[in-house]
Amino acid sequence: MSNQNTENFSGIKKMIDKYFSLSQEEWHSLQNVIKTKSLKKNEYLLRQGINCYSLYYILSGSVRIFFRTETGKEVSTKFAFEEQFATALTSFITQTPSHESIVALEDSSFFVLNYSTFQELLNKYPAFEKLARTLAENHYLQKAYREQLLLENPEERYKKFSESGRDLIQRIEQKHIASYLGMTPETLCRIKRKVLVSG
Repeated sequence: MSNQNTENFSGIKKMIDKYFSLSQEEWHSLQNVIKTKSLKKNEYLLRQGINCYSLYYILSGSVRIFFRTETGKEVSTKFAFEEQFATALTSFITQTPSHESIVALEDSSFFVLNYSTFQELLNKYPAFEKLARTLAENHYLQKAYREQLLLENPEERYKKFSESGRDLIQRIEQKHIASYLGMTPETLCRIKRKVLVSG
């Protein structure tokens, strides 16, 4: 890898080290098979209806995960930023067509680990099962968070979502935030004004 990629790889190592440890051999094996990918804003990592063949770790930029209903309405289900994984996990695990699309919100770069390579790592190094479990747990918690959020009234939804960080929210178009929160952009605009006035 280049010096820049080596530096980026230390970032993913620190992230994984929070959950479990890999031996030097395991890290070396992972580093040898990871690829890189770059996208321009609005380019797709994955389109709905296509198998998800890769795990993506965001080095820079951000992505939106969403699905399109039969009527053409887009429903955002997740946003992911630097030092986070992004994938259509159900499709990746089952190798069946994805119910979701993944699109870059900004110019973005990624580490990429494809399905077959990941399976080889799992078979050779049982420690990577911990990575798979961590991804599954995070996916479940993020899904549960949004489901719980949608049970709140619209104002509470926005207030709780805004707690995720104003600097991150400012990087997301309002129509996508509204979609994630289960409301129209007009409703979101009214709520934001109300919250701003109330302080």
